[in-house]
Amino acid sequence: MSIVNNSKTVGNSQHPQNGDDFQLLDKKAASLLLNTSIRQIHNLRQQYGLPYLMVGGRVMFLRRSLIAWAKSRETNSLTPSDVSKEREAGSFSSDTFQNPQSDSEGNGGNDE
Repeated sequence: MSIVNNSKTVGNSQHPQNGDDFQLLDKKAASLLLNTSIRQIHNLRQQYGLPYLMVGGRVMFLRRSLIAWAKSRETNSLTPSDVSKEREAGSFSSDTFQNPQSDSEGNGGNDE
């Protein structure tokens, strides 16, 4: 199978740069798209539902499905340093990120 577009070939599939979302990718190309190892691609498929197709007995991935899967798992998380920076900038009030261990009773916020 050959797909002609502006992507460079990796293995028997195309390296996903800026091409067709209907492109079939092998494990190596999928790992490049998701910026992870081939071993992790296997783990993601087995444990986290990474979508795949069986084509002629080979595991293949539809580029658009991998992108949709990754977007569905996207989170907006803040690191402690992000929170500190936001507090300094006045974006958060002092009680936005309370530590339950810091109340005066030491009971984690439970008033029992």
